Amino acid sequence: MAGAGGAMTADSLTDGERHCLQLLAQGYDIKSIAAECGLSVNAVNERLRSARAKLGTTSSRAAARLLAQTGGAPQKIWDNKSGISPATATRHAAVSGRRVWPLGVLAMLIAVALAAVLISSNHAEPALAALPRVVASYPVDGAVIAPGPFTLRVTFDRPMAPASYSFVATGLGTYPQCQGKPVQSADGRSYSLRCQAASGTAYAVGFNQGRFRGFRAAQGGAPAQSAVIRFRAR
Repeated sequence: MAGAGGAMTADSLTDGERHCLQLLAQGYDIKSIAAECGLSVNAVNERLRSARAKLGTTSSRAAARLLAQTGGAPQKIWDNKSGISPATATRHAAVSGRRVWPLGVLAMLIAVALAAVLISSNHAEPALAALPRVVASYPVDGAVIAPGPFTLRVTFDRPMAPASYSFVATGLGTYPQCQGKPVQSADGRSYSLRCQAASGTAYAVGFNQGRFRGFRAAQGGAPAQSAVIRFRAR
């Protein structure tokens, strides 16, 4: 359907174009979108080019913002990390000019870098089996629930850090309308949210998706494995 100035509305986007814009709005770059979707960089660029044409924008980020404004590209809904101040979370980049390093210093730096690579190979990221994982949820993946109020709940295999969570909109379905803040269970393994389901709507909720990694183990702080549940209301 065409909008003002001949541009079409968000309804004209394909699922693939919409998903790429949603990921762009969540902070992904072109290469990470390609990796997430299993596409080539050229295929992602083509989807974004088509989306720009349909929405009448000159940049992909403007198209992503326009989609978000129309309600078609929900951002992260509940994301929080305990113990991280805004100043700590901000990435800083400083450039102080070029420096010419003596050859001896360069050789030492290269040796240190090689040693760091060897050390990191012996102390790699924890295997997936060592990371917290989702063991239960409500609704369960693929469930059909009654329309109306319900409690969205996710349970992990171990106690999780307090006030640290990431319930994320994925683009695979509608994110439900929820109220209040997530509540952690007494044993620390579950978080829950009070939400509302509309009849005939297909939903999807992600946990620790993309750059949002708020669900972390209480001991050691390891981020939980990513997971998604999809369900619908009758």
